Amino acid sequence: MRPVKEITMRKLLLLGLVCALFVPSVAAPASAGRAKPVKTTLFMHGNYPVGEGMELTGFLVDGTYPKLDTTEPSAGPPKSQAYFAFGNDECVGNPLFPSWEGKLAGTITGDLKLLVNTVAAPSTMIARVWVDAPYMACTSAAAGTDAFVKPNLEQEVEVPAGANELEIVFKKVKLPVVGNIVVEFHQTSPRNMGRVVYDSPEFPSRVEFKCIPASGSKTCA
Repeated sequence: MRPVKEITMRKLLLLGLVCALFVPSVAAPASAGRAKPVKTTLFMHGNYPVGEGMELTGFLVDGTYPKLDTTEPSAGPPKSQAYFAFGNDECVGNPLFPSWEGKLAGTITGDLKLLVNTVAAPSTMIARVWVDAPYMACTSAAAGTDAFVKPNLEQEVEVPAGANELEIVFKKVKLPVVGNIVVEFHQTSPRNMGRVVYDSPEFPSRVEFKCIPASGSKTCA
């Protein structure tokens, strides 16, 4: 018969080994499972050498429209589109207005900034942002559609005369995103107008925010 002391020591040793196996597997996810926000910049691009005329034609012919993505603009002349009050503003994006769509998945958190280059007379401009809304989801009596959804973010800003880079800030945003983001600029009254300039190193109009990536991903875009 083994001494009681020896049996007790063996039991304690086995218990320690069992705890060593189980405790890390329970505790590790608590520290490693929290994704940190990632700084994300989406640049406004065009499909053609110039702005609205060709972009509108491209949309009507084959359904293409300007895109947002993480690629910085390369060398070349800038593109531009006018913002004005003529066109259906009950659309998620509209090729008559400066508008872009990008792919996105995660949660936007903190401040979202639109850094927009403009050339304008003194005017007003409305900036809109949607997430998870199809581009060109419109409400239109003529077309018999009722698909428009209100923007998640909207702000009217004053545009100064001349060439400027506007910083439009939406503060303390928390927006879960599954599929896409749409950005649009327009007016509701024809008080002068101006142009949004984009897609060149000198005029890199863009969207900046922090985003917590979806599970299993390191980026949102």
